[in-house]
Amino acid sequence: MLNRIDKEQLVNVLEQEILEAKAVVFSNFDQLSVIDLMNLRKKLHILGISLRVIKSKLVQKALEKLSFKLEAEFIKKPMIVALSNSDDVSLVKELVNFSKDNDNLTPVSALFENKIINQDEIKIIASLPSKDQLLTKLVVSIKTPVSNLIWSLKYNQVALINVLKQKK
Repeated sequence: MLNRIDKEQLVNVLEQEILEAKAVVFSNFDQLSVIDLMNLRKKLHILGISLRVIKSKLVQKALEKLSFKLEAEFIKKPMIVALSNSDDVSLVKELVNFSKDNDNLTPVSALFENKIINQDEIKIIASLPSKDQLLTKLVVSIKTPVSNLIWSLKYNQVALINVLKQKK
């Protein structure tokens, strides 16, 4: 059991981690097995995402220091805090995908671009294409007109050569 000083230090550490993170997802977990939690932690660790199990009251205190507030219904249940310092969308995607397979974990809220978002907005963000997919679409959209221009210039040269051959 943590004493008051340890809890205050934990709140300060969590507050600093939240400030430094690009995205933070708060999830409730009821009856989530230790094996499932460890598997999720390993999967997220590979992506550079840290996962912490913290009392929801301490999370609430850290968020209050940062002028954010979670809905009261979520504070009553055990909470997992997932923090990402690199890719904010992959964090949301992974947690939503995990929650589809496991009903015991529910992403309830997130701190995304300095704004608290709800479950519906989390699902919308999770449905977005990944950064790599968006970059691929961008490259294709830039490449297509250039390729069409090159093809049309080449086709006009070939047509001109055919006309000159026929004239000859």
